[in-house]
Amino acid sequence: MAAVRARVPFVIEREIDLRGVSFDQFLAHAFDRSGPEWQVKESEDTTLLEVDAALQIQHAERLFRDPSCVARFSRDQRVQGFWFLPNWFQPDFFSWQIWNHDLPISPRISCVNAMSVLYRDLFAHDDHDDRGYMWFDLLEGAAPGRAGDSAAGTFCSLCMPVRNALIGVLQEILAIAGCERAALHGLNHWGTAADRAAIIDPWLRSAPPGKMRDYALLCRDGKAE
Repeated sequence: MAAVRARVPFVIEREIDLRGVSFDQFLAHAFDRSGPEWQVKESEDTTLLEVDAALQIQHAERLFRDPSCVARFSRDQRVQGFWFLPNWFQPDFFSWQIWNHDLPISPRISCVNAMSVLYRDLFAHDDHDDRGYMWFDLLEGAAPGRAGDSAAGTFCSLCMPVRNALIGVLQEILAIAGCERAALHGLNHWGTAADRAAIIDPWLRSAPPGKMRDYALLCRDGKAE
């Protein structure tokens, strides 16, 4: 059964055709903006976005594997862009594509795996106003199923490997200094009880007392917000 994203009919005010865009044009759409209000004005509620799904995944992975490519944008623009990418304003731009059954599973998983580089090379040094912390939380909005214990089985056979790749990335970034809080937050949202125990318990054995350890205990039980 194909993954289907429900679309509520709205009055379309604009059409944006991104089919065949270059990598620089991909970056410009996400980052070269003034003020955050554009994300609402051009949301999928009012905008018909046409994309080449395979190209969007390719461009996203390239960005994640070399986040220095956004250095030319102002910090405010980077903050906006890293809020937009995992969000649901225009999910066809990126966040929905990792679940898109029309794409082979391999590039979808490869794109997800590249997120660990984004954390290592960018968010570990500058979380961009909690964009790294919120990344996996926001990604949940476009997912076809939820990852909590009662809904872990709602991912189909073509999406479960992507979901498992996300868990693997969260395990990787938990080991990156400066990314622990983001990883724990992501595991709280995406991990089953078994996932959280398997990944967080070993980390807790060497974690010093303090707020991070307290937060990890909450996330291990899936009780953090």
